Amino acid sequence: MIWVRRIVALPFIIMAFVTFQVGVLAQQTASNLINPSFYLETLAESNIYQFLLTDLPRTALKDVRKANSNPIIEQSGLSDEIIITSINEIIPPEWLQSNFESTVKGVGDYVTGRSDEFTISIPVDERVQAASNQITFILNESDLYKLVMENQVRPVVSEASKSELPFDVSVNEDQLMASIQKIISKAWLTGQIDSVLGEVVPYAVGAEDTFAVIVTVDDRVEVAVAEVKVLLAEANAYEALFEGSIAPNISSSIGNSAKLPYGVEITDEEISAIIKETAPPSWMQKITESVLDNATPYLVGRTDEFSISIDIEPNKEEAVSDLMALADQKLNNKLDSLPDCDADEVANILSNPVGGLPSCYPADPALKRQMQSYTKAYITTVISAVRPQIINTIPNLIEFDQDSLRQVVPPKALDSFDQGRTIMREGYTFRETDLESLIKQGAGDNSWNQVTAVRNSLSKGVQYNDQDFRVHIETITADGGQTLSMLDQLRDILKLVHMFNLAVYIPTILIAALVGFLGGRGWNQRLMWAAIAMLIASFLVYVIWGPIYSSVAEPIIHVQIDQIASQTSGQIAPQFLATESLVLQQVTSIGKIAISKFISGISSTALITSIMSVMIIAGCVILRKINSKKEFKGK
Repeated sequence: MIWVRRIVALPFIIMAFVTFQVGVLAQQTASNLINPSFYLETLAESNIYQFLLTDLPRTALKDVRKANSNPIIEQSGLSDEIIITSINEIIPPEWLQSNFESTVKGVGDYVTGRSDEFTISIPVDERVQAASNQITFILNESDLYKLVMENQVRPVVSEASKSELPFDVSVNEDQLMASIQKIISKAWLTGQIDSVLGEVVPYAVGAEDTFAVIVTVDDRVEVAVAEVKVLLAEANAYEALFEGSIAPNISSSIGNSAKLPYGVEITDEEISAIIKETAPPSWMQKITESVLDNATPYLVGRTDEFSISIDIEPNKEEAVSDLMALADQKLNNKLDSLPDCDADEVANILSNPVGGLPSCYPADPALKRQMQSYTKAYITTVISAVRPQIINTIPNLIEFDQDSLRQVVPPKALDSFDQGRTIMREGYTFRETDLESLIKQGAGDNSWNQVTAVRNSLSKGVQYNDQDFRVHIETITADGGQTLSMLDQLRDILKLVHMFNLAVYIPTILIAALVGFLGGRGWNQRLMWAAIAMLIASFLVYVIWGPIYSSVAEPIIHVQIDQIASQTSGQIAPQFLATESLVLQQVTSIGKIAISKFISGISSTALITSIMSVMIIAGCVILRKINSKKEFKGK
């Protein structure tokens, strides 16, 4: 009878294998595929964090350089290793892993029903400070200074070189750029940026509620003055500056003294031209640089007025002599413009001389020679009378002050001129109120509110919890209440799945118990038969998902995954083939690891069950022998 029962038990052993196979698949699905830890462990095993922050950027940078697709990287002068080192300093792999895992686990446990609440807290102030430090480091290590100068400053300089400058001075773009690069040196600019970051970063992360960025340029004044002198010399501007400012002062001082009888007058332009001709270039440069040196405190806003006395006495006599020669020429030209005289009129003029120019002047050369002594004497008398007046009128010293300087500044540039003096005196100050006004004017009040919200978040780190999540679900979905209801239902289902995931083995256990009841006599045999059923079922599952899968199925699956990746390659980002290939390799690696972990979970569960079954069988055998010895001794 017992053998009949054992034969009847055989199909149930097959059923135990089937139900165990189904149960272990269901249990592994519940334990892994809907468990955030499974994916986090898979990502960690694939070394994804190091990949994202080191391998991926290194390959991407190579592709970018190869394609010449980013001039900033090309022109920055930064090596790939420096860029990658900075990335890892700003976002260390271990920091990324820690915060990503805590975030995913918290949200994942909530969504899958393992927890009824979650809180995400990611401190970012240290990372912002690290970014600030790396910006300074990159500025020191790179050619970003050159990049900024060429791409940002040069366009402005190009426009400025075309603008109207005092005295019509002409400075080309390259000359102006060379001077600006000496005034705004790399070391000075880096120091200013470091100072700015030191002020702004604490405000940006919410550690401070105010900031004041003060860019002072007073330490660059001497360099700037020296460069202005160089520019003036290269542009031959000393001559223009003298002619445009100093010479007109001398002309205005002469005034009416240059007016001769009969409407003959030496114009201001003629006076200025003569003064310029009598001034040696070296003297003009010396005077102009002296003016510049004395005007510097005014230009940089340290004083509101200045005055310099220019000694023109060494050139005054020569200038007046040239002026008198011009006056002589103008009076002779006046004679030539008089009506023609005949011989009788000439004789009458010479016999009855009167003061002043004659009423007519002969065109005939012979008659002209007769009147030369008369006209020459008159012109000499006029020149002799005018010369001392002009000499006495022209001062030995010319005063040049702030008013003289402002008169030569183009009217359109006066406001900028005054603003520049203020900045030079006080420095350029930019406060949080200026930032607020700038953002509100450019993007509206709402944008400033967002900035404030970001600062608050940074001050506390990224804070997010289940209540925020539910509010966002209600906000971003058309029917928030229904979506939340469906989410809660899903969470309840997944919660039950996690809670009763081991219940999937109950059918196998019951079938094994039935096999034990049918195959054995007494509880020891029945337990052993039940364990044998479990052993057969679990061992078959282990063999299928262990050795057989590893030797047969796994290579095929890996080949299929590689083929899919190979077919995809070049279709997503053909200009970045190396980067795309690396990403596909990483994705396929993650896929293989995930599949391997899932299959390994099945085979491990089956192997553990087999070992436990063997232990139970061994225990039953040992117990049976012990009982047999006791019975034998009892007889």
